[in-house]
Amino acid sequence: MNKKNLLLILTLLLSLFLFGCEKTDIDDDDDPVVTLENITFKDNQTMFQFDLESFRLNDIELQLNYSDGTKKMVKVDKSMISDTDFKTLLTTGQYFIKINYMDSQLEALIEMSSTLGSQGRLSDITVYTLSHQDGGKTIYDVYSTGLKNYYSFQLVINHAFIANEVTLEEVITGISSFKVDEDSIKVLYSFGEAVSGDQHLFRIVIDSLSNAPLSFNDLESLFLGFQNKEVIEITDVRFFAR
Repeated sequence: MNKKNLLLILTLLLSLFLFGCEKTDIDDDDDPVVTLENITFKDNQTMFQFDLESFRLNDIELQLNYSDGTKKMVKVDKSMISDTDFKTLLTTGQYFIKINYMDSQLEALIEMSSTLGSQGRLSDITVYTLSHQDGGKTIYDVYSTGLKNYYSFQLVINHAFIANEVTLEEVITGISSFKVDEDSIKVLYSFGEAVSGDQHLFRIVIDSLSNAPLSFNDLESLFLGFQNKEVIEITDVRFFAR
């Protein structure tokens, strides 16, 4: 084989090698970039019907739709809606609420019904809890909202895992005490002056990762307010887990 033919063969082999390397590099870098295309409600639902007593915020789910066809579900929490819209979730009726997540805002039509009839209105005082889990514990934040002035309360709270270690943390400073019995927590609280409006009352921390909601003993729970400079018991109080 003369030098001319040998040079030609080497040139062809080198070209094939370089082409193969270049093709491999293109394949490695040619993976499609997955992007978030849009955010909708789960199954593209925009109208929801709930019972006032059993409703939880995470009953509403957002659906993140990606360019490769995959989906991710995100449960709604209080940070995604305004305080005004949240208050509507404490009453019966039909209304629109706006939910904000990332750079998107979605609008949902909510219909909240109740077997309690006229009691579905916003009461003098509504107490509700929001829960989350952290470090092997479940934290329940207890809030109240309403226009009725009050200055002290007694709440008796039941929970399935009340036998576990329980601590209570004040959020609003007051004279408080709490007692943990076999199946309940009794919280006594005095502000020293009348308060109303939206209040973050206290936080209950239970050494358990149970998602069981707190339940209130209506017979033993009470709020005290003022009327004609006399202390009265406020009986129009509603309790919800949200």
